[in-house]
Amino acid sequence: MSTHTTPFISQNLKLPYIAPAQAQKHVTVNESLRILDAVVQLSVFDKDLTTPPTAPSDGDRYIVAAGGTGDWAGADFKIAAYQDGAWAIIAPSEGWVSYVVDEGIQYIFNGTSWIDYLGAVLGDLDADTVDGIDSTGFFRLASASTQSASGNLQILKSNPTIDIVRNAAMAGAPTVQLRTNGRYDRIQNTSSGLSFGVNFSGTEKVVLWNGTDLKINGQHTYHVGNIATGTDNARFGELGVGGATADATNVLALNGSAALFNNNGAGIQIKLNKNATADTASFLFQNGFGGRAEIGLTGDDDFHFKVSPDGSTFYDAIIIDKDNGNVGIGIPTPSTKLHVDGPIRCKSYTVATVPSAASSGAGASIYVSNETGGGVLAFSDGTNWLRCTDRAVIS
Repeated sequence: MSTHTTPFISQNLKLPYIAPAQAQKHVTVNESLRILDAVVQLSVFDKDLTTPPTAPSDGDRYIVAAGGTGDWAGADFKIAAYQDGAWAIIAPSEGWVSYVVDEGIQYIFNGTSWIDYLGAVLGDLDADTVDGIDSTGFFRLASASTQSASGNLQILKSNPTIDIVRNAAMAGAPTVQLRTNGRYDRIQNTSSGLSFGVNFSGTEKVVLWNGTDLKINGQHTYHVGNIATGTDNARFGELGVGGATADATNVLALNGSAALFNNNGAGIQIKLNKNATADTASFLFQNGFGGRAEIGLTGDDDFHFKVSPDGSTFYDAIIIDKDNGNVGIGIPTPSTKLHVDGPIRCKSYTVATVPSAASSGAGASIYVSNETGGGVLAFSDGTNWLRCTDRAVIS
């Protein structure tokens, strides 16, 4: 039984009826046709405008955004259809669906606002079994009747493809996120070993790994071995950063103008650990990939400072003995705190230009070039410079 409260208006689309003995029946029919033309197979150009476009074409349709102005004032979330040179405003009913052209997305009216249609459809599909989704949360897009234990979302068909495409008119970028307890994980092809990760450890941006080659933010890196799973640690056999190529000898390679090792709230250490006493743990400084200087434990456990003119022949300039801290210059086994293999040359001064003996400190040595009787070594007693030959004050 009809429950119309208005005898000459249809209940759902509000189409006007032709009254008995009505004149100009075509006017009413045409009005109904205009409403049908506006709402059937509903598709609008935009749903985010508050002001009518300045030059609409007949038949253009829009969903008015909140805060409509001008001819759209008071028409928030309603349909505005441009017909015969004027805007017709049509109120949607709950459940109406519209395709929004500039977004390429269907929206559904929930009685208050327009929401993403697909999101509304899939929003509760993790509950009871509905068209391939069971109570365990398994979602299947295929005709297969069996569920694999390896995943909750499967596309069971030949050559499956997932396209995530951003509409060119929209801002932002497409994103795929897989997270465990808030931490991002990865998408992996278990047969080929190819992994695509978004924020593997919560710090990297994009990681593409095929078991051998690794790219972070588009930069080439190299990985042989395993990436630790379930933790924020990664294990690399070879790693190149900034486009550098790592190899079996240089397993860590970096191209860049600087490298920073920052503390984590306290001090910081960089450790070089060698396997045996006869091995090397050192820093090598190169020019054109030829060694020119080296510091560290080179062949024993004493600390060496070496230099080289060609990268082949190295000279031990300074050696610090591990057992007593003695420093040898040009000598491998220093027997005193400073042991020099060769002459020592002090700076030369004239009597008038010698530094303060008190400031230099007792025991300091200099050479005085114009002392009475000729040049002579002098030492400080903390007050004066004394000639080494007779302990007389220089004059």
